[in-house]
Amino acid sequence: MGVSIETIVPGDGKTFPKRGDTVTIHYVGTLENGTPFDSSRDRKEPFVTQIGVGKVIKGWDEGVPQLSLGQKANLIATSDYVGEYLKKINSQSDIISGLRSTRISARHSTALDLEI
Repeated sequence: MGVSIETIVPGDGKTFPKRGDTVTIHYVGTLENGTPFDSSRDRKEPFVTQIGVGKVIKGWDEGVPQLSLGQKANLIATSDYVGEYLKKINSQSDIISGLRSTRISARHSTALDLEI
């Protein structure tokens, strides 16, 4: 149970988000059976959030810091790492988020403001 990462395209392998950093991510969220339920790509706007501080599901808070800048991956979060969000989408399934990390901004520094 928890979070696993399946890398599709490796990132830079050096720039990883830390707790409190702001990340910019494109994603497509699907249920375990492949049914999509949310997509930043459909909205044509990446999702921007602080990571590791409880603003997103536990699966993202724990999984996104494992992604380096530019990495494209599937983040698989078991239902216990998705919590209340499953009630919103009316499901008991694990979820898979196809993610691409496009920007990481450090919380206390403007020196790290990278984009691919």
